[in-house]
Order: sequence, then structure tokens, then C-alpha cells
Amino acid sequence: MMASTTSGAPPATYLTPRLLRPSKVQITTLQTPISKRTEEFNGDENEYVLHCVHTVDGSTMATALSNYQIKIYDRYTLEPKASSALEGHLGPLTGLCPSPDHPSLLVSSSEDKTVRLWDLRVQSGCVSVIQQVDEALSCAFGKGSGLLAVGVGCHVDFFDARQTKQESKGASGGAQGGSRASGERLGRYADVHTDIVTKVVFHPSQTTTLASASEDGLVCLYDTGVSQADEALACILNAESPVRDITFFGAKGDGLALLTGSEGTSVWHWPSALRALDVEDLRQSAGSFDREKALFSIQYHYDQGTDRLRLALSDVEGSVTVVEVQPGGEMHPILRLESGHKSLVRAVDSHDGTWVTGGEDARLCLWNEKEQEGQVNQSTAFDRKQKKGKKLAPHFQPY
Repeated sequence: MMASTTSGAPPATYLTPRLLRPSKVQITTLQTPISKRTEEFNGDENEYVLHCVHTVDGSTMATALSNYQIKIYDRYTLEPKASSALEGHLGPLTGLCPSPDHPSLLVSSSEDKTVRLWDLRVQSGCVSVIQQVDEALSCAFGKGSGLLAVGVGCHVDFFDARQTKQESKGASGGAQGGSRASGERLGRYADVHTDIVTKVVFHPSQTTTLASASEDGLVCLYDTGVSQADEALACILNAESPVRDITFFGAKGDGLALLTGSEGTSVWHWPSALRALDVEDLRQSAGSFDREKALFSIQYHYDQGTDRLRLALSDVEGSVTVVEVQPGGEMHPILRLESGHKSLVRAVDSHDGTWVTGGEDARLCLWNEKEQEGQVNQSTAFDRKQKKGKKLAPHFQPY
């Protein structure tokens, strides 16, 4: 675990990152198929890829698009695994989380004030809708318990996913109205955060440990086995800036990497509340990463097999730089992903030596660290002229 504390920009390094070209490019959509749901979208505009996550068995990739759809792909080929997208949300998707126990289950949160549970084995997809009183900005599955945590307003609400069941609608499997409104709240952690909760994440091995991040600059860790928030609260970290993303890392999961809305980052040993790394603005660190253009943070990823913590950053032209956080707090660029995207990358997923990226150009790109530079496998006519000027989704505007 990191022991030293650093601040400011990462120290300059002279390592040359390995250059990768995409092994596959997939277009999620070239125009909005939901034409009359709201007046916000123009049917001629492409959609952003906002989130991409793989299922627990690594075989499937779920992506959240800015047209409120969820699309499912084969994780290793990017070929669509369903003939149609998962639909139901009426507002921007704010979170997408696979079940840590079941490869067919997925939960999503949205600004439409709902959380939806999806079963990829079911024709209609959605098996439960949990109505909220405010925008749901994050969601997380608890391992082995079926517990759902949802960030709603300044609170963290809890629900039991195991109590949700699909309504039967005849032999067809319920393609029409196959989901039911449900979600009696099991509990709530209130009066901890003073601003909206932007992220909730369960610990990868301590199944009752939950972390919540907020616009108030605090990250709180709880023992969810305790019902009262003041008694459940185990640790509070003050990032001194609104926090938009958090990632557990380390062999025991005792590290916590934070990203802020002002493009800062910090790395903590959360049991001792020790901050090992503090960078106020990653956009000023492009020179340290051998880049001329400003870089915007996307997401941290931790590989438990190799014990490596890595951060993906994108420039506005779609190139991605992956930096590795060293035990001493240094950040070394190790990969550069180029010639895949045409504009800013907003989503990234890492698994088994491969990366999947999604951007504002409606593209998904697959990258393989085990392969040498190769030619792009064009799965569709992705070089068509694409229009710009799309309005960014609320609550995710670091750029």
C-alpha cells in the first residue's frame, strides 16, 4: 500500500507508453430510434456511450447510451447479443451495475427517478422498477446478499433485489408490461451527506462495506449490517472537492481511488484515512504523460490478478492514455489507445487484458494488450460524417 503523500501534478516520467490500435470497432447507433419520447433529442444526431460494464463472468458487455437505451454486446467480439435494445428509462442513465453473483442480472439508475432491474434471459429485459422520489444518480449490487444501494438526493437507500419477480403475461414471457413497480425500501442512510450522492460502491470482498461519494466532497464508508447511519459509519474521507467516482483497490481492498468533478484525483488508504496521492487538476498533467493536449479522466480500474491500479484519460480527439499508479504515488503512462474514436471517450471497461471504450462518437472500441498493433476490423460503416454539438447529460459535465 502507498505510504508517501504527494500533491500537485504527477512527477514527469520518461517512459514511452505502448501504442495500441483497436482490434474491433462497433457503432452503437447512428441516429436516435426513440423519436417522439422527448423533444430533447434530434433524430439525426448520434448518441453518446455513457457507461460500459462487463458481467461477472466476463462474457457480456452492457452499455448505456444517451438516448436512454441499454445495449448488450459480446464482450470479446462486440457483436450485439440481442436484436433490440433494453428500453424503459425516460431520462438519462446515471449508473449501470452488473450483479456480482449472477451474469444475467443488471441494475440501472436514471434521472427519471427510477431504478430498473434487468434480467438478460427475459425477453422484455426489465423485471422490476423501483420508483424514487428524486433523481437516482448511482446504484450498486451487494455481493451475495441481493442488496441494492441507490444514491437518491443526499441519501443512500437500500432495497432487496431478491424480492423482485417478473409478472407472468402468458406463454410469451411477458413482452408487454413484463415488469412491475416494486421496491419497498429496506432502509436509508440520511443526514450523512449534505449534497447529492453521486456514487455508491460495495467493497469487492467485505460484503457489508459500502462507500458513498457526494458533491459535498466527502466519501463515507459504512457497515451495512448496521441499520442506523450514525452507528454504521466507519470512516469519512474529505476530498475537499465534489467527488464523482470512487474505486476500491488493493489485495485487501483497503485502497480507495477518487475522481473529482474538477478533474482532480486522490488515492487513499481508507481504514487509516491516509491520503497517499493528491492531484488537483489532471488537465495540467498532460506534459507529464508525454501529451500536448489536455487529458480528462474517465475512470479508474483495478486488476486484482496483477495488483495494478490504472487510470484511463481521454483527449477531445478520442485518444486514450492509460496511466498506472505506482506504490510511491507516481503516475506512469503505460498504454496509448489511438485510431479508434473521433471524439471524447466517456466510458471504459477493463477485463482480462482487454479494454472496451465508448465515446461521444457512438463508437465502442475493443483493445487487446496481448496483441501487436493491427488493422481496425470495421464492423460497420463507422466513417460516415457525424454531427457534433450534442448537449451533455446533466450531472456529468467535467468537460
